[in-house]
Amino acid sequence: MYRPNIPEAAPAKKAVKFVKLDKMNVTCAVLAILGLALLGCNTAMDHITPAPVSPVVTDYLETEVPQVWGFTSLYHVRHMNIQIKLQHQLRQLENIRRIEDEKLRHSFAKAYNEAAKREGQTIQDIVVGSEGNPFSIAGLLATAAPGLLIGRAMKRKQDYSPEEAKKLAKDVEKRTREKVLAEVKSTNEVIA
Repeated sequence: MYRPNIPEAAPAKKAVKFVKLDKMNVTCAVLAILGLALLGCNTAMDHITPAPVSPVVTDYLETEVPQVWGFTSLYHVRHMNIQIKLQHQLRQLENIRRIEDEKLRHSFAKAYNEAAKREGQTIQDIVVGSEGNPFSIAGLLATAAPGLLIGRAMKRKQDYSPEEAKKLAKDVEKRTREKVLAEVKSTNEVIA
């Protein structure tokens, strides 16, 4: 015999009993949920846990310490730890930049000093001479100086330089005029 596939009737559902909700049960449930959230959530616990902060930390960070309800919380202390690491990295970068600037200034100063040294050495080579340069100003003057000294030593007193000769000629001309005028005057006196 053929039996069609008919599902059997589902068993009857049991009625769910609801707990009577009164204010006391709701308050206890909310407090339990809040208690679990506070105890279970580290961030919430960190916000209400006090933690002392040393003045060394505030000096290093150069900022004021944030306070909640008059005290610094563990959350802020942990956040300041991140700020300390960042501040340290920034200061290290500044130090690296200062070192690079110092190296640059050092290389410029050294290069300018080397240029001045080469220029001074060139002047010295011109004046005094060097291995590759047989001529020098000091050498030329040194050989001329003995000749000048010998010439001065051998000069006769009657020998005059062109300037001395001109001066002497003016003096003689002046004396000659004075003599001539004196003779003319004496002759006029004799005649008169």
